[in-house]
Amino acid sequence: MRKVDILGVKFDNIDIVEAVEHAVRVMDARSGAYMLAPDYEAVLAARNDRRLRLAMNGAEMVLPAGSGIIAASHILGSPLMQEISGGVFASALLARMSDGGRTVHLVGSGAEIEKASAAMERRYPGIRVLGYSDVRLFTDEHIAAAIREESPDLVLAGLEPVSQELWIAANVKELGAGLVVGLGNVLRDYAAEPVPAARRYKTALLDYPGVVAASVFQRLTGSV
Repeated sequence: MRKVDILGVKFDNIDIVEAVEHAVRVMDARSGAYMLAPDYEAVLAARNDRRLRLAMNGAEMVLPAGSGIIAASHILGSPLMQEISGGVFASALLARMSDGGRTVHLVGSGAEIEKASAAMERRYPGIRVLGYSDVRLFTDEHIAAAIREESPDLVLAGLEPVSQELWIAANVKELGAGLVVGLGNVLRDYAAEPVPAARRYKTALLDYPGVVAASVFQRLTGSV
């Protein structure tokens, strides 16, 4: 898969079908890999945070999750094929997984995790959510031990931008899952069924200015 560099973060130039099939292959290999769908906030933060940038570029696959990322790729002269939001990717991957009765563990915070768990099992009857972990209540060691015992096919992490990418990179090798995917607010959206239109509109508006402006600067100066 070809990579496209946006402000130092290397995104995969891929469509949704290829992304899902690659995720399933990686899941079956159980190699301790992770995939990310960072938003504009995480990409901008990574410009000045080497540890975050390494965490993002260490992912097996990085999806262009926002319209601002796509616009930036055009400005920089390496247009990405398709925007793939965390929600779209999660829906497509879970639908694909439901055919084989695969298993999931959720990592997030607050009551949204339990609600998201129930919503996923309703929407994708073939999926089994083995458990969920609240990062506010348990240590990383406790969460890792619980996930290792379950040995799920997929861990879906829905944490805040930046902290999510760092948490996954630091803990992925201890989890023993087929694949770990960081999807930001997707768990909150599953818990909220349906996603409020106002939130979708606000997210689309926020996604543009910072990444696009920084990309124009990169194009003009050749620096990240």
